Amino acid sequence: MQKNNSRIFVSYFLLAFVAIIIVFRVIYIQKSDEKFSLSNAPKFFEIEALRGNIKAENGELLAISMPLYDLHVDFSVIEKEIFDSNINELAARFSKLLEKDEDLVKKEFLRAKENNKKYYPIAKKVNHNDLQKIKKLPIFIYGQNKGGLIIEKRTNRKKPYGILASRTIGILRDENPVGIERSFNKNLSGTNGIQLKQNIGKNRWISKKSEANMNPIAGNDIVTTINIDFQDVVENALASGIIENNASWGCAVVMEVTTGRVKAIANLHYDTINNQLDEYYNYAIGTHMEPGSTFKLASLISGLEDKKFSIDDLVNTGNGVYKFYDKEINDSKKGGYGELTISDAFIKSSNIFSKIVNDSYKDKPWDFINRVYKFGLGEPLNLDIPYSNNLFINNPNERSWSGISIPYMAIGYEMQFSPMHILTFYNAVANYGKMVNPTFIDMIKKQNNVIYKNKVEVLKSSICSKATLDKVTPLLQGVVEYGTAKNIWTDNYSISGKTGTTVTNYSNSDEKKSYQTSFVGFFPSEQPKYSCIVLINDPKGNYHYGGDVAAPVFKEISDKIFAMDLDLQKESDYEKISSFLPKYNSAKSNNLEDIISNYSQIQIHHDSASVSQFLIKSITNHNKNIKKLDLNIMPDLRGYSKREVVFHLENKKIIVVAKGTGKVVSQSIKSGKKIYAGQEVILNFL
Repeated sequence: MQKNNSRIFVSYFLLAFVAIIIVFRVIYIQKSDEKFSLSNAPKFFEIEALRGNIKAENGELLAISMPLYDLHVDFSVIEKEIFDSNINELAARFSKLLEKDEDLVKKEFLRAKENNKKYYPIAKKVNHNDLQKIKKLPIFIYGQNKGGLIIEKRTNRKKPYGILASRTIGILRDENPVGIERSFNKNLSGTNGIQLKQNIGKNRWISKKSEANMNPIAGNDIVTTINIDFQDVVENALASGIIENNASWGCAVVMEVTTGRVKAIANLHYDTINNQLDEYYNYAIGTHMEPGSTFKLASLISGLEDKKFSIDDLVNTGNGVYKFYDKEINDSKKGGYGELTISDAFIKSSNIFSKIVNDSYKDKPWDFINRVYKFGLGEPLNLDIPYSNNLFINNPNERSWSGISIPYMAIGYEMQFSPMHILTFYNAVANYGKMVNPTFIDMIKKQNNVIYKNKVEVLKSSICSKATLDKVTPLLQGVVEYGTAKNIWTDNYSISGKTGTTVTNYSNSDEKKSYQTSFVGFFPSEQPKYSCIVLINDPKGNYHYGGDVAAPVFKEISDKIFAMDLDLQKESDYEKISSFLPKYNSAKSNNLEDIISNYSQIQIHHDSASVSQFLIKSITNHNKNIKKLDLNIMPDLRGYSKREVVFHLENKKIIVVAKGTGKVVSQSIKSGKKIYAGQEVILNFL
């Protein structure tokens, strides 16, 4: 009986043990199946959309997505026989292609295969051409499933023109993105797609059909206002100016007067250690600095608008030093200019000009400050790209305000504007008072369809009265004809503008002075089409004035743009030829072939026969008039520029007293009257 009980107990125990094993086995199988099921379950993957391009106004690419690839290898899927028979050739060709050490590559591949590495990195940022060559190498030619090559695409932006307008085009990155890439990121990004895929083993995924699948939608293209030819001119001219003057950095902007379209913008920093230039900051819109003498135009317009003075009023500049309390304001000319009209003080950029501004506004400083705000200089610009707004205009509510604030502000200190702000103000003067907002974007295109077209944004219909503009615009031309920028005068076309020289460390008398030079203006003066500002910071060469450093860069830019823009030469060709004739004659170039050659150099389009007849007639009439001087008879000088008049009359030792700027409108010695050496003639210009 006891034996039977023992047998029954053992049987029950065995059955229980078997049951437990079966239960655990069932659980194991269930769990394994669940894992297998989950690892093979279809999943949705995001497909990155192709980023839109950024283009110049003519469609040339300024920024484009050029994919790069990161490469890994799953050594566990490569058969040993294939690996052993091909490793030497693979290491040799792979290392040569990517310029790596062959022995080191072979050792790394052998070690990775020995450990059956499944995601071993072999190269980063491989371009498309190199990728195609790598895919044809031994072992890798078998693809991912057998050759183990894993290819991962990564987004990469390429700028075909290098640093040209680089900072304005922008950089897209996780931290501190800049430029158009940042402000138009949503438009450029497009919409990512989704694709259902299933794992068929060893992390190999194949696409599956699904109603939820969605193809990616490429981003839109941004067409800028940048003229790539103008941009190239501006970059090269600015680079030369920075290097020749051993400056730290500079910027230049060219804008279309009537529309505010920015045709070119350059921001260059000079690395003297590595002797190279780069764009790493948008100085033109991001740097806010004291403008110096370029602000004198705003001071002049303010006084004229408020009827505080007229351009013919006199200001005694004395010996070029004027003291306001305990501070001295000095002129650049040693010994000063003596007594000047306000117009001449502006043209010669006398700092003692601040005396008359101070006398006008010292009792009511807010009148001056409010006038500056009315010019739009105190308001942020609504630019297409983001920038830091650090505008500052001193006022009586600030702790920095003092008794010398008005005279210092009159000549461009105790305030901060960006170069783009100053250019926008001068552009308004060129645009007959209408201030337009600068813009970098022309349109947004979805494939070939325009979905957005930028319009001209008028910030102020008029910054001042027409009467005031009529008084100040000739003075800007006078700056170039015989003022602080006379070195950039050209007889091919007219330039108007103002030089600026700012002492950047004037508050510290112990330091050696450092300067910021600028020239801002527009051309042609009569019907302005383009405005431009050039700013060069901290020149350490032989020159530190705006007329010597920044103005020549402006002229190089304007010369080349004038030659490129055929529209500037299509208007009134005969009239243009006629206006050039006296200037060529004054240079004693009366040969018809020489003159026609000169016209061809400035790209005037003409019928040679009719123009030749026109030239012969014009030369004959001109010579008859001028040759009266040889008979000691005063010719009719109306319509001549100051340079033409001075050239001919000084040759006859006639003393010229010039009033105003532009062309001769009247003369004190009438045409046909006898003249003699030492005689004085008063000429009025307008």
